[in-house]
Parts: sequence; structure tokens; C-alpha cells
Amino acid sequence: MGSNLGIYQGQVRMQIPFELDLKRLTVALKEAGYYVHNENGEGTSQGWGRAYDREGYYPYWVYEDKGAWFFAFPPEDYKQTGPERLSAYAGTEARSEVDHWWPYLELARY
Repeated sequence: MGSNLGIYQGQVRMQIPFELDLKRLTVALKEAGYYVHNENGEGTSQGWGRAYDREGYYPYWVYEDKGAWFFAFPPEDYKQTGPERLSAYAGTEARSEVDHWWPYLELARY
């Protein structure tokens, strides 16, 4: 779990080693009090967050791409790479996020 974390298109991204049932994920997230982008859990992606966003821009996402499932979220780990430059990387904060959300992903395992 979390061994394939990396930055992709500005997000921390991890390939999930199994398929997801988005309906089960949606139910689990809603029962835990999270707001979800797709209320019915249909489709090939699902976003969620701690607060409601009318536009549907949630920080946590799972999606299917070319037969593989991914979990993605904004980075919180940064390192200084220049005098006024920071670069995101997948570090301890990213691993902590994966640890937090992993039980929900496992609940949705196909």
C-alpha cells in the first residue's frame, strides 16, 4: 500500500492494486459524513471531501484509466529546490493520507 506514490499532473497519485466498486465507496464515504461528487456512485470516477462544494471540486479522487484504478489528491509535502521555489513530492504527509483513506478503498474492493 502506498509504495507507488508519485506526483502526476500536480497531484499525488497512487495506482490501486485492485478494481473498485464506486457504489460501495460512495455509501461508505457518505455514512462517514463526507460529501461526494457523484451521489449515486455510478461511472468511473468519484470525488469527495470533508465539506460540500457546489462545483464538485473535491480534494480526493479515485478514477479508472485504461483499466487501472488510481487514487489522487493534492500534495502537502514540499521541498525547497531554489531560493524562491518549492517542489511537491510524495512524502510522509502523502503516506498519512493514503493510510487514512485506505480502509475506504478496501471496503470498495471488487
